[in-house]
Amino acid sequence: MACHLAIELSSIPVELRALVCDYAEIFSLQQPTANQLSRFDQIIEQSCEDSRLHFWLSEVEHILGHHLGYFEDDLKQQYMNQKAKRREHFVDTDTSVNESGVS
Repeated sequence: MACHLAIELSSIPVELRALVCDYAEIFSLQQPTANQLSRFDQIIEQSCEDSRLHFWLSEVEHILGHHLGYFEDDLKQQYMNQKAKRREHFVDTDTSVNESGVS
């Protein structure tokens, strides 16, 4: 699969590139299929366990957010909703840290 990100792919660790590219592709779709949404959720779940993956997914969101115009007023809310859903998922599945912040 070709990955059309505005970042140098060599800066992404090899073991994360396919996941980051899949995420970028699905993130940019207006109407993802059920299978694509399932893959998207799998990648998000993996990012809950891997801080490097979480970092790169955040970078992808930011880059694609600019590219897709999500920071323009009419699309900003859509972008913020997607971002909130991802962060909510990340927080909901992080059970390794208790309320005081200690593992």
